[in-house]
This record gives sequence, structure tokens and C-alpha cells, in this order.
Amino acid sequence: MNIFRQLRWKLTLSYTIVTVSAFLVVLLIMGGMLLPRIFIPNHYFDPPKLIDLLREDSAPIWSHILSKTPVDTELIRLLFQESDATITSSDFLRIGSMQFSVRTLAVLNALVIGTDGTLLGKSHDYYLPNSVIGQPFDTHQLQGLEAPLNAALAGETDANRLYNIFKPNNRLLLALPIFHVGSEEVNRVVGVVVVILDPLPSQADIPSHILKIASRSLLVFLLGVGIMGAI
Repeated sequence: MNIFRQLRWKLTLSYTIVTVSAFLVVLLIMGGMLLPRIFIPNHYFDPPKLIDLLREDSAPIWSHILSKTPVDTELIRLLFQESDATITSSDFLRIGSMQFSVRTLAVLNALVIGTDGTLLGKSHDYYLPNSVIGQPFDTHQLQGLEAPLNAALAGETDANRLYNIFKPNNRLLLALPIFHVGSEEVNRVVGVVVVILDPLPSQADIPSHILKIASRSLLVFLLGVGIMGAI
């Protein structure tokens, strides 16, 4: 009977280890398949690339809004409310008529500044609470804003002069010049959109995040799957 008891516990232990290991392997495989679709490609973090994306996606809308006189600040407020700061979006699974997708949402703040230095809008009311819409904006409230902002107001199109990087967390500040929508005044700046972007996980961070998920899940698997496997 002692031999059978020892064998039973050995079988139980081996079954538990195999079960936990199998679940961890499945987790790592799923993480390796899903995370590349969620995390942002490395080249997206190139500041000139981000400025080009803003030019392509947002500049036409802002050109129409800021080319009006006077500028509709209420429309700017509503536009910020509707934006969800989607960086990437991917469909990864479809079951019948049901589509599963994932999106990467950035935590960012944005300002719209007129050519006379007036604050025309901001993404959140709580951001920079001392700044009032319709009043001159104090550029000293944001570290590193002055140089990119002045370049944008001067009509600079070289993306390398339209951003700043804050150390040590690599926070990005981008200044996008907005040009007049009319054909006769195509080179006239009508405002600047300033975007402050917090760091985002990239595909280069996938291995470290998979290890974090596996290490945090190991205890859960040992307690949950391990106990159920033993039973």
C-alpha cells in the first residue's frame, strides 16, 4: 500500500506539472500571436514619422477649422471630445458575423494655439487648468515647447524641427503647423496643433511583457490548474 501511495502522489505531481506547463505554453503562444497585433511597430516611434501621420490624418480637418474667422472654439472642443486617440487597430478573429478587434489607445494631451499665441482649444479641461480658452497661452507651462512652436508658427515643414523629447521617460512633444485651406494663401499658417504623447509599448517590448504575463500567471496556474489537476 505504501508503494501505491507513493506512486499515486508521483503521478499526481507529474500530472500537475504537465498541466501547468501546458497552460503556460498555450499562454506564451497566444501572447506571441496577439501582442504583435496590439503593440505598436517600432518605426511608429520615430517623431518625424508621427508628424507625417498627423499631417496626413489630422491636418486637413484642422485647416478647415482654423481657416475660418473667427475660429469656432466650440467646434474644437467637440472635436476633441469625439477623438479617441487610436494609434493602431487590427482585426484578429472572426466567428460568423462576429468580428473581434484590438486597438491601441494613446494617453495624450493636445493644444490648439493661434498665430497670435491665443489658446483656441485643449483636449481635456483638467489639462493645464490655469490656461483659459481665448486667452494668451504661456509657453513656459510646457517644457521644450518654445522652439518647436516657434518653428511651426514660422511655417517650418522640416519634421526634425517640430518636436522635442523629454528625458528620462521619452515623452514626446510634437508641434504641427496648420496652413490656410485657400489656394491663394496655401503657405499661410493659421495655427499650431501641439500634441504631448506619453511613451507607448512597442513590438520591441514584447519579450519582456510576455515574461511578465507568464510570471504573474504562474502563481494563478499553480493554485488553480494545479489544484484542479491534483483533484
